[in-house]
Amino acid sequence: MVDSREKEEFLKPAVDLLQLSKTDQEEFWLGSLYQTFLITRGRRTSDQYHQFLSGIKRVVKTNILDYSIVTVRELLDSPRNLTVDCTATSKTVRELDRKILSGRFVFTPVSQKDRLAVIHLEDNTGSIPCQFTDFTRRKLIYAQSLWCILSSWRLVREDQGTNYIEVRNFIKEENVDRKKKEIKVHVLSTTDVEVILENKDQLKPGCLNIVGEVSCLSEIIKIKEDLVFCIKLQKNITVIIKYYVVTGSNTISEI
Repeated sequence: MVDSREKEEFLKPAVDLLQLSKTDQEEFWLGSLYQTFLITRGRRTSDQYHQFLSGIKRVVKTNILDYSIVTVRELLDSPRNLTVDCTATSKTVRELDRKILSGRFVFTPVSQKDRLAVIHLEDNTGSIPCQFTDFTRRKLIYAQSLWCILSSWRLVREDQGTNYIEVRNFIKEENVDRKKKEIKVHVLSTTDVEVILENKDQLKPGCLNIVGEVSCLSEIIKIKEDLVFCIKLQKNITVIIKYYVVTGSNTISEI
């Protein structure tokens, strides 16, 4: 059951933010937007509604009433490919699908079922594997656990019936009142580690889980009481392994 007061908290700022004039068509569109929002995210605070609407305004520049929210479940069940680019010019927009897709990117281990990617987009209806360009992969560091809106993407349906998304661009929904929280970044490939190292000055220290092929292994050397050696992975990622003794127990530490 929809709470009328809560719905009003969503609709009232939407009219101003999206510069609508409250025609019957616009009110119907906003009602549909709100209903789908509840399905994909559940009930939220007025601030969270505001940042979602602000994100839509940043992504969709013209003909906003032609767009509709699509859920992850709908993408998983879609029988055809989709191509969306909210920044496309009027010359090419006719060839594109007009869908607003939002969700959170989550890092999951590779499995027998999902071989295409270790990163999924999820909402309350499900999760779908993603592939990224180098540009979008670099943006993922600052987007994990935050709600994002995809501005350019393509749904690909494979012959065996499985679907995945090619993510070409996205924005994260901003909330100026959101306090900084420590974000754990779980790295599963050397490509991701390369991005981490390029941005290490902006990140807090933490532990990373790295999966990669060892291309080179150094000799073991002794520095004072510690035994140290290096391994080299793809993308020229070097890891120093230090072996030392703590209170009589052998311990291995990765630096």
